[in-house]
Amino acid sequence: MYYCNKCEEYITPKLADDMCTDVCPYCGTDDIERAGSCLVCGNPIRSHQDYCEECTELAGRYILELGIELHITTEKARELLLAVMEKED
Repeated sequence: MYYCNKCEEYITPKLADDMCTDVCPYCGTDDIERAGSCLVCGNPIRSHQDYCEECTELAGRYILELGIELHITTEKARELLLAVMEKED
């Protein structure tokens, strides 16, 4: 799977007419990059990302809910989660 930087879509590239270059099948650009996989769910992500938007948003909601439940800021909730994770290693 690849990502087209012009279309901003995940694609399966096709071989260009010159038979040497992979291009986007929709717009024909060669400005494409190999996609990675989300470390949580495996969905395709941009090459510079570790997690997809859905997993990142879900984690953010849980951090917000933890902050609300404990009456602390989201920064303190993040710090608490990190402390718990480090303790379990």
